[in-house]
Amino acid sequence: MHIREIVIANFRGIRAFVWQPAAPFTCIVGAGDSGKSTILDAIELALGTRWANFADVDFTDGDTSLTIEITVTVGGLPASALRENRMGMHLRGWRHGRALRDEPEGDDEPVVTVRLTVDASLEPEWELVTDRHEARTLSQRDRALFGVVRLGGDVERHLTWAQGSALARLSADKDQAATILADAYRVARNRLGAGSLPTLDAAAAQVREQAVALGAYAGATYHAGLDTQRSSMSLGTLAMHDDGVPLRQAGLGTRRLVALAAQRSSIPDGAIVLIDEVEHGLEPHRLRHALQVLRAATVASGQGGQVILTTHSSISVVELACSQLAVCRRTNQQVDLRTPSPELQAIIRRQPEAFLARCLVVCEGKTEIGIIRGLKRWWAQRHNDEPFDARGVVLADGNGSQVVATACSLASLGYSVAVLRDSDTTLSSDESGKLTKAGIRYIEWAEGVCTEQRVFLDVSATCVQALLDLALQDREEQSLLDSLRPLLKEKTPIGREFATWDADAKSDRELRGALGAVAHKQSWFKNVDGGERVGELLATELAQSHSGSSHLARALNEVEQWMYGN
Repeated sequence: MHIREIVIANFRGIRAFVWQPAAPFTCIVGAGDSGKSTILDAIELALGTRWANFADVDFTDGDTSLTIEITVTVGGLPASALRENRMGMHLRGWRHGRALRDEPEGDDEPVVTVRLTVDASLEPEWELVTDRHEARTLSQRDRALFGVVRLGGDVERHLTWAQGSALARLSADKDQAATILADAYRVARNRLGAGSLPTLDAAAAQVREQAVALGAYAGATYHAGLDTQRSSMSLGTLAMHDDGVPLRQAGLGTRRLVALAAQRSSIPDGAIVLIDEVEHGLEPHRLRHALQVLRAATVASGQGGQVILTTHSSISVVELACSQLAVCRRTNQQVDLRTPSPELQAIIRRQPEAFLARCLVVCEGKTEIGIIRGLKRWWAQRHNDEPFDARGVVLADGNGSQVVATACSLASLGYSVAVLRDSDTTLSSDESGKLTKAGIRYIEWAEGVCTEQRVFLDVSATCVQALLDLALQDREEQSLLDSLRPLLKEKTPIGREFATWDADAKSDRELRGALGAVAHKQSWFKNVDGGERVGELLATELAQSHSGSSHLARALNEVEQWMYGN
């Protein structure tokens, strides 16, 4: 099965939402509280078999006068659903160009549209809808045909043969187990040793095979065994064991992978798999592997079903292609998903955390990123101890000359973006026009200088000395000082103390500019750590009101105000 379109109205934080998934495998990314989990909840509520108890808080702004409406159009239907006595009378047509037609034509894909509505009575109603027939009520049994799997907080249920679990659906002959359970507590583990329930053991072995393929840690065999923590005489007493140990005692990541494997195995027609925060409980290497397996299972075969997942992990982002990502943005309760263009793949590889942000400051390079990081603590003190991270601001590396292209690409996905760059190279009118058109706040140093020059020109003499000492920490002192002499046109050796320099009638400003140029050319601070230490020195400088009205201070103040006011 494949979701072709989902429309949400007045559900929780989403006033309006329309999405037509373009790929069978989609990872929804974006900042927290942007609506990612709500989208998965809406799909599960509309197509799943779980009964939902609605409350006023499920309505947007708690306004029960506006009906919750979740409409999902599904294709890739199994033959059993196409029969007239099931859903055949309500078939519609879906064209390759992603257009829905009420009356199927030609080679349209047959689809059905399910609508879940909830009004002020809080009673949900599931219907199959078309424009040409009266809506038909959908039962829980009907909705089971859609094969929705949600990996959530009930993973342990799917590690047992309890009623409604995936293992129960996988096991054809449960009477055998019921007979054995009649005297289970009389003969306990002796009666329920490995091999005594071959039908259930076969289901456990099938799940083990898929779980291992997903990256779960597993022993030699999975088999049915008595869950000694249960006291009832039902199939729920039976749980999967891994070499004699109940799988419910495994780590969270393994439990989630095994539960997912069990649920997918129990749906032969291709499940619609929903996974919230796929990284939960998984180490980076198992997360990468699970994504690879899930992606291959859906992309390689038309029978692989559909996977829609969310993530807050940059590992998930960098592992996937642009076509498999959907950036979630919410503005005034209007939520939309945008698929990055292929041109953004390099940015995804280089800067995956940017796609998890609310706002982005695209810096020219690592020095500027480091400087902003070094100022973070001081800025937080000026804003009720709130770091800019708590406002969803992420610093992105614009990779030098690509800063404008990077910023515009990210803005095209709905992110609020500002640019911080040096000014030793002038932007073309085309580049500045693109920034303006994209609504990007553009901040650069005054007077056509690089970052290092701007810093050395504007700080106090004490701070100049501190910056020089910082550079000398990681370099051989005499070699660095000797390298300064040609630029300063100084013939005699110069000392470590900036105040003692007397360079052929150069003014203090000329000395500072020359020092900044050397720092730039020799890459004194051309990494995040070096820039961060510069930023910490600047925080002390600015906090003491030195250079408070300088070009440097004004530009940094613009960055601060944008971060905290955006």
